[in-house]
Amino acid sequence: MKPESIVGSEEWLEHRRELLAKEKEFSKLSDELAEARRQLPWRAIDKNYTFDGENGPVTLLELFGDRDQLIVQHFMFAPDAEEGCPVCSFWADGYNPMIIHINQRDASFVVVSRGPIDKLAAYRKRMGWTFRSEEHTSELQSPD
Repeated sequence: MKPESIVGSEEWLEHRRELLAKEKEFSKLSDELAEARRQLPWRAIDKNYTFDGENGPVTLLELFGDRDQLIVQHFMFAPDAEEGCPVCSFWADGYNPMIIHINQRDASFVVVSRGPIDKLAAYRKRMGWTFRSEEHTSELQSPD
């Protein structure tokens, strides 16, 4: 990347301070947005979601295990693909060490995908991942 202009230390510091003020404002707004998200009311799930796991069908409730919270990460792996999305794979490389921390906070973690479970399992093994992955077989509803 080529710089737009080269300036001295004082002018750079002035620009940096202006940017820092905007960064702080952004952080404050981000914190407020996160708090508003946490205050959203819970929504009843009245549809039976099912997933194909390596050990057979699993319900959404079963994905929670013995924990009160569930983190579901969508992993892009098209049904006709041979490999997962490169960006999803990059992020998935970091999931294994996080799971102990997620579990300690009364949450379970699962990765879901549209890809067939046999392809997902083979890809997961090839990549050396041990986190839980499932194929979702019912349509997930998301807000517009």
